[in-house]
Amino acid sequence: MKLNLPATLLTGGVPIMKRVASEHREPAKTTEQFIRLYDFKSDAPAVEISQFGFDYSFLGDRMALSAAANISSTVNALRRFFSRSAFDDRLAAGFVPATGGISGTDPVEAASLLLVRYYRSLARYE
Repeated sequence: MKLNLPATLLTGGVPIMKRVASEHREPAKTTEQFIRLYDFKSDAPAVEISQFGFDYSFLGDRMALSAAANISSTVNALRRFFSRSAFDDRLAAGFVPATGGISGTDPVEAASLLLVRYYRSLARYE
């Protein structure tokens, strides 16, 4: 709300307010789940599946109406198929797309890379 000066002067000084639409809009913050599969030699993901940009038709009868349920079913299928691989759900809770800090690095990308390197180092000692 903002003071409408011409209307206030016409009413003899009784403050008249007018609505002002804000031109500043907050960007929509949506969280999109993803699956990244890494091979043992590269820091770049070999496969990346995003929640909203993937065809879940391979699930057949198990395909649900929501992308969140479908990506969960996809993770379960991958866990069954790649039973000896490491799976980590620590990044599943609460990352929102954001710009990087001082270094310009995406925090999700940095955390993913740290987890990949951590599991590689564990595999070397087995």
